[in-house]
Amino acid sequence: MYQKCRDIFTWLKSKNVQYIVFRKLIAEHDEAVWCAEWGYKCIFSHGTANSAGVAVLINNNFDFAVFDQQIDKGGRSVILDIKTESNDLTLVNIHGPNEDNPLLYVSLWEKLKTRDTSIIMCGDWNVVQDYNLEINLKLK
Repeated sequence: MYQKCRDIFTWLKSKNVQYIVFRKLIAEHDEAVWCAEWGYKCIFSHGTANSAGVAVLINNNFDFAVFDQQIDKGGRSVILDIKTESNDLTLVNIHGPNEDNPLLYVSLWEKLKTRDTSIIMCGDWNVVQDYNLEINLKLK
């Protein structure tokens, strides 16, 4: 595991957080190591060697059950439906593409719109709010 990632994860673990989400994660070979070493349930959507890849890690000390999961094969998203002792929630981790791809977001909305849970959405949406501030000249 890269040292920077290890340092961040160690700090988060010291805070006893229930959920950790990563994006731009290239960890396919480290998957079993991460889960065993850190004591978290790990759900990965692997990208390629130089793009995408997301993961959700859930603390095993947290009382939960994952009752549904949708994992994008291209490393773009993980959607988890989780039951806790106090409520049901949907946790979404997404790494949107750099190019304009409205269908990805339409598809995500279709998957989420009928859920009767609290929804936590995390990740890198790669959505430009102001094209005048966009630094990627190909998009201008």
